[in-house]
Amino acid sequence: MMRHELEILRAGDESADTLLLIHGINPISPKAPFVSGLARARYVIAPAHPGFGASPLPPDGDMLYGLVNLYLDVLDNLPGYDVAVAGFGF
Repeated sequence: MMRHELEILRAGDESADTLLLIHGINPISPKAPFVSGLARARYVIAPAHPGFGASPLPPDGDMLYGLVNLYLDVLDNLPGYDVAVAGFGF
């Protein structure tokens, strides 16, 4: 398992089923109206990709392959087994 330092938006009840939101060109704002709507039914986890928001860019620079491995690690470390994933623009 790799160690990642990420800015992570969390919303909703942690005991609910998890929804992992993967952003496109812009990180997801906690003020976005859809976040509170989704959080009524799911526990929302929305990390900012490395180099976006407050997430530092790793020195290796292999973004696409790095993102694939990063989100595999994120999924492996989310609570529970019923995790839905939604992406924006990737």
